Amino acid sequence: MPYLSNPVPSATRQTGNTNFLNSTNDFTTKQHVLQMLVDRFSVYHGGSFFQYCELLGMTNTITNSNDFIHGEKPQIFQSMGIAAIGAGIGGAGTAFAGTVAGAPLGIQIQTADHKDSGTSKASTYARIGDSIEIQGKKKARIAYRDTGVAATSVLPTGVSPGAYGGTNTGHVIVAYPFSATTVLGTPGPSVASRFRVFANSNKRGSDSRESLAGDLITWKGDLHIMREFFEQEGSAAANVGWIEVPYEGGGKGFLWTWNQHLDQYMRMIAQMDDNLVFSERTTSTDAVFDGISTTGGLIEEIKAGGYTHNYTGGMWSDADWNVLIKYLIRNGGAPENILWSGIDWRIEAVNKLEEKFDKGAVVYGNFNQAAEATKVYGKTGKELALHMGFSSLSRMGFTFHLRNYEGFDHPQRAGLSSLGYTGDCILTPTDTQNIYNNGGTNQTLQKSLEIAFLGAEGYTRTLQNWVHGGAIIDPVNRTSGEDVAKFEWLVEYGLWPKALNRFVYIQRN
Repeated sequence: MPYLSNPVPSATRQTGNTNFLNSTNDFTTKQHVLQMLVDRFSVYHGGSFFQYCELLGMTNTITNSNDFIHGEKPQIFQSMGIAAIGAGIGGAGTAFAGTVAGAPLGIQIQTADHKDSGTSKASTYARIGDSIEIQGKKKARIAYRDTGVAATSVLPTGVSPGAYGGTNTGHVIVAYPFSATTVLGTPGPSVASRFRVFANSNKRGSDSRESLAGDLITWKGDLHIMREFFEQEGSAAANVGWIEVPYEGGGKGFLWTWNQHLDQYMRMIAQMDDNLVFSERTTSTDAVFDGISTTGGLIEEIKAGGYTHNYTGGMWSDADWNVLIKYLIRNGGAPENILWSGIDWRIEAVNKLEEKFDKGAVVYGNFNQAAEATKVYGKTGKELALHMGFSSLSRMGFTFHLRNYEGFDHPQRAGLSSLGYTGDCILTPTDTQNIYNNGGTNQTLQKSLEIAFLGAEGYTRTLQNWVHGGAIIDPVNRTSGEDVAKFEWLVEYGLWPKALNRFVYIQRN
């Protein structure tokens, strides 16, 4: 029988060249069988992350570059961490301990809170004239800055860079309290605490202030090539399986395939799932990785750019929920989020809350559009959620759509006892973000989490599938005399998260 990419369901269970299901290569095929494949995955205790992303419209992004890049606006407000204070600033020729009323205090800023190693004017967020507030709600004005570099230090006449202990990787500021009765250094702010800039003050007739860096935060992804192979002898062609699908106008029809073929396809999807969640970017320079590019997985990307919440097994409480919600509030979190969880976390963290579940408080607006015109595969967002086994709860203005993720639980996958993922959970936002492309010149609204595929006009590498060999194939399409049909799968894709500071990885200790 010929290889076909657009199967048409038959009214009865009979094998033919028009109702053979090879894979879900194109939209027409997906429209017919995708939901049935999701149902098939349910046998595996939690479904497919990739298939859910398909249903939620998160796999429509095509990139024509091996690297996909976007820019994000950094946070407007910048706090700074304290590395040392007063006499504790190493190597300071002049120490400002701030131990008496009205006296200045020297503060060394943590390296992570400035950039360019002190060599550019925009290397620090601490500017002369800034009004700051330190631990103890004490307020002061920055009068001097010592970066150890002449171009970026602002010091009294005759004082050399480094005299106050500043270096290009350890900037030191000297701050004077506004009130003559304030003692900044006793008690002083603790090391590793943070202080904020809340305003600035200037003289009459003053000149321009120093500029702050206005660069976008750049995120770049890597594409990943995966392949799979399945071989079927001609003698085994009679071992077929059936998938029942609805006709558009009502009623049901049948598509057929080989059970082994469909299982191999599902195995490919499961490996794509694991890759999108657990993969790491290749940084090794060993020759065995020549020509290999790997996508960053959700866990690695969140650990690098989002928030990791650690908890002790058996000890999850309302306090943990409150920490998560506070984090979302402080980082502009989405009103709706999906929690992809292992079963141990679900049992421990959610069961009691689900007992209080108020269906009227749950919103499905961003989960997928509720409007009739924007249904996906004929279903609204709420219908999709229920079909895919999501349950939801609302807490303090946030809705959480809950789904057990098989990858965390399957005893032959990440559910291995030696790995310990069953108590973990990934929180992903469901909304959209303003993203800047082409160096910040083009602004577009995109989904917060997508899967990108390499492609060009008329061609995409979105889980390609083809067949070669001699068996079962129409004679004009045979590529060999072997009594074998060989099926190939290939995908070139990568994870594309936006605004990672709004994602959370929950990790059981």
